[in-house]
Amino acid sequence: MMLSSYGSCLTELKRFDDAERALTESHGRLDRAFGPADPRTVKVAGQLVSLYEAWDRPDDGSRWRATLPPAAPPS
Repeated sequence: MMLSSYGSCLTELKRFDDAERALTESHGRLDRAFGPADPRTVKVAGQLVSLYEAWDRPDDGSRWRATLPPAAPPS
């Protein structure tokens, strides 16, 4: 999770190339270890969506958004 936190910090600093490397590596590790539905993996996918929105790369953001589970109905 430290790698994903680092990636989020890099996104905030607008160091998008570095953030992309950190977040995709983090996502890959979590996906292999815990699977795509694990909350940690889902969180990093959401961080990738945020990265691509900040980077003005909506197509990449949409691709990652499609991997997120549907939102739970409001309670």
